[in-house]
Amino acid sequence: MCAKQCDQWSVEVQGRLRQCIDFVAAEARYHHNCNARFIFGKDRPSSLPASSSQQPAAKLQVHKRETFLMMCDWLKENTDGELLSVTELRERLVGMFGEESVYCMKKIKQELVSRYGDHIFFATMKGHTDVVCMCNMVTLSAPL
Repeated sequence: MCAKQCDQWSVEVQGRLRQCIDFVAAEARYHHNCNARFIFGKDRPSSLPASSSQQPAAKLQVHKRETFLMMCDWLKENTDGELLSVTELRERLVGMFGEESVYCMKKIKQELVSRYGDHIFFATMKGHTDVVCMCNMVTLSAPL
């Protein structure tokens, strides 16, 4: 559709699409009204300015998501069995990437549950609450 329309709006949409490799991981969304107007070749809605002021916020959300995914990779590769609470995980991320690049603790916990489902639980150990524990996450390289 972008190539077919060749207007300013389609150039902007195409640019946004090319910036993202994984739309699901980026939690990409579109407004149904905007999508319909775009598909049928109508003008951009008047409530949507040519350069959206939401773009920096959207980029920030993508950056937060990437930071979260890096944390998940670390959790998966954590071979020494170090147990950390959600608070401690967040503090490490903030130390590496800065406060504005990291989800709040509640969001981190929600995303962990969403990503790992029954394979994650949160325990209380030695006064630390929400200690992240993984279970049933073994992958076999060869059949038994």
